[in-house]
Amino acid sequence: YSGSAKEAKVNSTISGVYPDVAYTGSLTDGKPVNAGAYKASVTLDDAKVEIEFTIQPKTVTSPIIRLDGSFEYVNGPVEPAVTVWADSDTQIDAGEYSIAYANNTAVGTGTVTVTDKEGGNYTFSPASKDFTIRDHEHWLHYAFSGNSYVVSCQTEGCGAKATITEMAEDAVYD
Repeated sequence: YSGSAKEAKVNSTISGVYPDVAYTGSLTDGKPVNAGAYKASVTLDDAKVEIEFTIQPKTVTSPIIRLDGSFEYVNGPVEPAVTVWADSDTQIDAGEYSIAYANNTAVGTGTVTVTDKEGGNYTFSPASKDFTIRDHEHWLHYAFSGNSYVVSCQTEGCGAKATITEMAEDAVYD
């Protein structure tokens, strides 16, 4: 597999045949691009011969995994966008692999694993990449309610909330 259309070539010299014999060659399945099995045919006068050929998937020995997005934990799984590259210039189509996340539901180190899907243009062994999940910045809102203060995080999706009912006389709060 190279990403380019393949064309069947027919040798124009057939030894032992008179020069006025007509022959043509064609690809039965058009000009294939993707890995898979295809057919080509050669017609010589009234005789037609079909041959099968295969475009093998490209083997990637060390896929490059690139992650994009926020790696902040906000009360749910952290799932950065994933792209996989065969090399520094060739991105592998997302339909060619599956993605699995692990340890991505809390602050710490998460892991993304990509696995090749059978029947595609590329083949590679499962590959993983770790990413650091950090806590989000809390945007706090303070409100006085009765005899207490209610402190809540205003960061979308956070929902953290605390109620302060007693304060030390010498306490300083910023």
